[in-house]
Amino acid sequence: MSIRLWLLSGFTRLVIKRWLAKVVEVTDLREAFERHAKRVHIAPPFAACRNGFLGGIPVKWVSCGRPTSDNILFYVHGGGFVVGSPDTHRHMVAYLCRSLGIEAVMPRYRLAPEHPFPAGFEDVVASYRALITSGRDPSRIILGGDSAGGGLVLSLLAYISKHNLPRPKGCFALSPAVDFTRSGESMVENAASEAVLVAARFEEMSKMYLAGQDPKQPFASPLFADFPNCPPVLFHVADHEILRDDALAMQCHLLDQGADVLVRSWPNGFHVWHMMLGYIPEARQALDDIAAFIKQLP
Repeated sequence: MSIRLWLLSGFTRLVIKRWLAKVVEVTDLREAFERHAKRVHIAPPFAACRNGFLGGIPVKWVSCGRPTSDNILFYVHGGGFVVGSPDTHRHMVAYLCRSLGIEAVMPRYRLAPEHPFPAGFEDVVASYRALITSGRDPSRIILGGDSAGGGLVLSLLAYISKHNLPRPKGCFALSPAVDFTRSGESMVENAASEAVLVAARFEEMSKMYLAGQDPKQPFASPLFADFPNCPPVLFHVADHEILRDDALAMQCHLLDQGADVLVRSWPNGFHVWHMMLGYIPEARQALDDIAAFIKQLP
C-alpha cells in the first residue's frame, strides 16, 4: 500500500464519505461530481474527445494518439445510476486507449430518478446496437464499466446473450453493482471500512433507480440473468468495499455457466480507485492490469 493511497483513503473516508452521507439533492451531487472531475481528473497527453450520437443516444468518442488497432472499447460510466457522465470518466478511458492503441465510445445514458429503470439500460443497448450496425465488428468490441456502469455493461452482456447477438471480444467490470436485493454480506460487513460509498444510502439509490420495480429483474440485477456464450470477463474489486460480494457472487454465477472469469482483488483499494489516476500508483497499476487482460484476449 503506497503512502499516497493511505493518505487519500483517509481523506476520502473523513471528508468525501461524510459529505455523501449528508447531501440531499441529486442536483447538488451531480454538480459536485462534475466539478470534481474537471478540477482533479487529468487526461493523459494527446487525449482527444468528440461528441456524437449512436442510435439517437449522445455518446463521447475518446482516443489518445492515433489508434493502431481495430479493437474498440464500449465503456459505461458509473455514478450510482444517478450521477456521472462520460466527462467524469474520460481520463481513465483515455489512458486505456493510449495503452491499447484503440478508440473508445461512452454512452451518455439517462439517469435516475428522472429516468428510472429501464431508461438507462435501454440507452446502453440502443447505442451498442447502433455501434454494430455502423459496421463495427462485434468480435473486436471490448465491454467495460465501473460501479453502476459495471452493472449496466453486464446487463448489456446478458441482453446480447438472450438475443443471440454476436459475442464481443471480452468484458471488464470494476466494482460492479449487480444485485439490487443486497444479498451480499459485504454490504453490512464493510459498511464501516468502505472509504467512499455509504451503505445506509444504497436502499435510497435503489428506490430512485427501480421506482418500485422488481429488484430481481435480470436486466436490472444481472446476477439473476443468463449468460450463454459469455466472453472472458475480468472483475476488479477492493477487499473492504460494500460491493465486494457483488463481484464475487457474479464471478460464481458466470463460472457456473461455463464462462472464463478472473477476479483481481486489491486489499487496500477503495471503490473504483482507478479514478485517481495520476495521484496513486495503484490506479495506474490497475488500469495496466486491464490493458494486459485485453491484450491477451483471442
